[in-house]
Amino acid sequence: MNQSQKNSGHQRPIVVGTVVALLCLLVTGGYAYARYVYFGPVVESKIPLYISNKAISWSSVLLIAGSFAMGPLARITPRCQSLLGYRQALGLIGLWLATLHILVSLPILNMLYYVSFFNLDGTLKATSELSMLAGAVAWMLLLPPAVVSLSSIAAAIPAVTWQRMQRLGLLALIVTFGHVAWLGWKGWFEPETWYGGLPPITLLSCAVILVLVLLRGVASLAGDENR
Repeated sequence: MNQSQKNSGHQRPIVVGTVVALLCLLVTGGYAYARYVYFGPVVESKIPLYISNKAISWSSVLLIAGSFAMGPLARITPRCQSLLGYRQALGLIGLWLATLHILVSLPILNMLYYVSFFNLDGTLKATSELSMLAGAVAWMLLLPPAVVSLSSIAAAIPAVTWQRMQRLGLLALIVTFGHVAWLGWKGWFEPETWYGGLPPITLLSCAVILVLVLLRGVASLAGDENR
């Protein structure tokens, strides 16, 4: 294999991951627009940050969960073995989107955008503070598995260390469940309030994490948990 073929092989996961991320953003952005603007009360002037932030946060969960789902899928069926080469790219892009979500959230985290997050005196409610804390902890937990996923570092550490670091990423998704659920769980059980009959994005994001947990439980029966 010549150098150009090697470079092409290294670039393919990045290209595929980028395309998948863009598709996720397109779908989630369209859903957020339909639910909150077309059917809901949000004005179009809030699309650049408020609506796009929903797409960014949901897409980050989809990509990170998708990255951690590839190992279990490969254990369940050999047809998914080829997916393992893409999990690093999806995971790192998902982390990048999670970071972007944090940055985009900062300028709009106020009572004018999220009135239900705040007390009347302008302070965050206890559940909102817990959610913010969980979000920060989840982001920090994602950093170690992201670092050890880099090829040069992965090759220099024992496989057991790599596996332990990946479990921190799974813990991060569970903490993310708390981050999301604390913000919107009340609306999950009131379908009559769903704009256009569309479920809240918080519910869908948590459902993605639950599906991953279920998938890993099924895959554990197939053995070889180092994937």
